Amino acid sequence: MKIALGLAAIVFVIYGGAALCLEAGMKISFPLIVILGGLIGAIAAGYAYKHHQSEQQQDVTVTFPQIPDLRKATKTVITSLDQFEPNSTLTESKTTLGVFELSAYPSNPPYSDSEVKTKQFFNPNIYISVKMVPDMILDKSKQFWHRNATTLELVGIGIYFIISCSNDQYDIWESDPLSQTGWRPLRVTMNQGFNTFSMRQAGKSISVWVNDSPVDTFMKEKETTVGPVGIKLKANFKTGGKTYFKDLTVWELSSPLKDKLSLWLRRLWS
Repeated sequence: MKIALGLAAIVFVIYGGAALCLEAGMKISFPLIVILGGLIGAIAAGYAYKHHQSEQQQDVTVTFPQIPDLRKATKTVITSLDQFEPNSTLTESKTTLGVFELSAYPSNPPYSDSEVKTKQFFNPNIYISVKMVPDMILDKSKQFWHRNATTLELVGIGIYFIISCSNDQYDIWESDPLSQTGWRPLRVTMNQGFNTFSMRQAGKSISVWVNDSPVDTFMKEKETTVGPVGIKLKANFKTGGKTYFKDLTVWELSSPLKDKLSLWLRRLWS
């Protein structure tokens, strides 16, 4: 719009200059008026374009929210199988205390998957954190190890924070209605072992971190109500896969009265 105004200035200067010359009988050639008008209009258009670009740059500048103060939050640590909904693909590690093993068995294309959720429901104003690592298997050639899992997913209330195991990408995916960021580059250094995935869910507003480094924000389309949280795994449909996770923790922050009442009634009936 501002560029168009700058171009319109060219026409205005040319027309006005020509009219004045004709009115006053000035001996200035019309081509000179055109050149002067063009220069003035070009300067105006250039300034308008630069100002427009500056405004756009200001519009996309977003201050990423910090990890909330959790000292006064209600903390729930998931430490046993009894705290999850029954799921045959979830077991406790036989070698490491406090570590869970989630398996996705071979299935039909396009992938195999497994998801586990907590029995407990939480209010929609929460901070979730978990440490996860995909299993490693030896290639058939026995020359190198590779990950048999394709994605690791931290599950919030109606929202999924998805990390690719193969190409350093992530996606934030709302299940109902379907909306997502789409795959984006993950500009956070991943560890060879356990990595910490975190999510701040404040109603529709979602923020995610990897190893305490900010990744992205997302705005859900649907208002969030109380619900469970969990972990999901996707793997190659031919081989299946596994992930190990530990320290799944939920901090409940303050929430509206209606959410507190809904949560209290659900826990009372369960």
